[in-house]
Amino acid sequence: MILERLISFQGRPGPVLLVIADGVGLAEPGAANALSLAHTPNIDRLLASPMSTKLNAHGEWVGLPSNSDMGNSEVGHNTLGGGRIFDQGAKLVDSAIDSGSLFESDVWKTVRERGLAGGTVHFIGLVSDGNVHSNIRHLLRILDQSHDAGIRSVCVHALLDGRDVDPRSAPQYLRILQSKLDQINQTADAGYRIASGGGRMRITMDRYQADWNMVHRGFNAHVHGCVDETGHLVTDAIDEVERQYATDPGITDQYLAPFVVTGNGQPVGKMQDGDAVVLFNFRGDRAMEISSALDDAKFEHFERGNFPDIYFCGMLQYDGDLKIPRNYLVQPPVIERTMGEYLCAKKVPSFAVSETQKFGHVTYFWNGNRSGYIDETLETYIEIPSDNLPFDQAPDMKSREITDATIELLISGKYRFGRINFANGDMVGHTGNIEATVQSLESVDACLGRLLEAVDALKGVLVFTADHGNAEEMFTEREGKRMPKTSHSLNPVPFVIADSSNDYAYGLQSGVEGGLANVAATLFNLLGFRAPHDYEASLIHFPKEPLRRTLYSGRVASLGLESFKPSEDDAEWVTMEIIRHPGSAVIAAVDRQNRVCLIRQYRPAASDWIWELPAGGIEFPETPDETARRELQEETGYSADQWEMLGSFYTSPGYSDEYMHAYKASHLHAGEQSLEAHEILEPHWLEIEKIEDMIRRGEIIDAKTITTMFLMASGKD
Repeated sequence: MILERLISFQGRPGPVLLVIADGVGLAEPGAANALSLAHTPNIDRLLASPMSTKLNAHGEWVGLPSNSDMGNSEVGHNTLGGGRIFDQGAKLVDSAIDSGSLFESDVWKTVRERGLAGGTVHFIGLVSDGNVHSNIRHLLRILDQSHDAGIRSVCVHALLDGRDVDPRSAPQYLRILQSKLDQINQTADAGYRIASGGGRMRITMDRYQADWNMVHRGFNAHVHGCVDETGHLVTDAIDEVERQYATDPGITDQYLAPFVVTGNGQPVGKMQDGDAVVLFNFRGDRAMEISSALDDAKFEHFERGNFPDIYFCGMLQYDGDLKIPRNYLVQPPVIERTMGEYLCAKKVPSFAVSETQKFGHVTYFWNGNRSGYIDETLETYIEIPSDNLPFDQAPDMKSREITDATIELLISGKYRFGRINFANGDMVGHTGNIEATVQSLESVDACLGRLLEAVDALKGVLVFTADHGNAEEMFTEREGKRMPKTSHSLNPVPFVIADSSNDYAYGLQSGVEGGLANVAATLFNLLGFRAPHDYEASLIHFPKEPLRRTLYSGRVASLGLESFKPSEDDAEWVTMEIIRHPGSAVIAAVDRQNRVCLIRQYRPAASDWIWELPAGGIEFPETPDETARRELQEETGYSADQWEMLGSFYTSPGYSDEYMHAYKASHLHAGEQSLEAHEILEPHWLEIEKIEDMIRRGEIIDAKTITTMFLMASGKD
């Protein structure tokens, strides 16, 4: 796929710089809003500009299951760099289970090995189909796989919902679970059982560090098989839920007291050395604290007692910044055709700068969860080492160093696009220290002022945004008591374009509710390019730019309605149907006998068998040369040592932009074809004179073949 230039706007002379203020959302001013408390004249000026708007950075806007899911830096940068919305959370887990990739991961293999070595595999999570924190369907599928793998001992620690599902539905889900466990136990010499449980608001699933006692109760029930004075030792989980219902007719599942299942007076699921533990919740906010308790060697929030040697993993990594947990079953999605790939394909030089805490976000996550450079000759990545001390003790973090490095790159004149991340708002915000967070934002603002001045001097454009909120919501209040809130938020984030040269060449789209996925298309526009057709729409519009609306987008090409003026003197716009195509390559392969390979291929559009040269479409991010080599091998089985570019041409410029590149290939080596399932073709080696005669007689009617043979005969290059 090739980027096309805008007609009415070619970009500014200077670079486009994207500044991501990590964790800086927008909320009403107040005592909990560190942004409103801070002295930030540069941010204030940007937010008051007519080129300022708000973007959604949470929930479905970044691929998470519901709009009650907070955004995070990982999915935020995936969305910013990919220009589209990609499945995350529950959707990602569904795909990993259905494809089998979850069970092929090294993490699952370690879990399985512990189970096969005689250890018990423990599953902790919310047992319901609410699909907000978990889905019982995931658990049932993993239990089946555990059985198929030969794991004989499994314990389920069942957290009860009643919040995302009916308030008294726990027995229904426990019966589904127990039925699966009974089925496995009856078909094998296995011990699959429910070991502990309780309501999600009583044990284990605390968030925002509001009640570590809640986590402690769950930890003791799951790990040590013991309960405090609020809990119960029981022999059957379903009977215990029914008993609590009868004792307190008003109780709902989320507030059910903790319980531990026993047999012969002993807990049936106490964790031992050599066991493995899987937390099967996919949402992070209520999974992080129990993950820390089970996985962090330096955990200090409560005494863990005689803690066994377990292997712990989560369904996902719940916090990429803090690496919680260290091991997880489902990898983030691999995203194709990112903004970085398009820019490299167009030979646009770019840079990325951040400190260690967010360096992976402006590189790995921005690039679609890929490590390393896309093209080292076009990209520069700079990592500023983060301080090795609590962030609220040095709230400026590395904002000044990031700014210094960025300005040096800008004034070098080598780069058209840059992206940087200031980690302050998020990392200091996570500490809950309001004063330090205020100072951190003031540091970011001062650095932003320097960057605005540098970009303006270069006649460039600065774009200011964030990946999610945090610093604008530092605490909540309940019954007059302040509760520190160290997590991300559901608030929108700022989006501002600072372009002092903008003389109404473009403006913000009106009446559009946007999200982070709209940023990439906007950046492409500011660089003077049309965005790829399947990217989320740009946040800006160009009054003088011709209309382009995609009607259909397929595997090979897209069809759209496009308007244009036949000449500058015409007042009326003309609208036409245009086919957009990524381009293609055609190959005249010549052997030692001076014969050329023709393909006889059935073409449904022509309803006939057609003589033609090997050819095919460019697959992003291929170059035409790479396409030619691939198509020759796939269609004929041959490779070539010598290649000559014959020329390029439009195939049907009246209604299509397909641009075909013609090659001569020689010094051939035979191999095997690798045809696609739908391809029906036969390779034939014919003398050049015979092919020319077939063209004259009308036996060869394929335009690209006729054109390429002419180019080869005329010796044009």
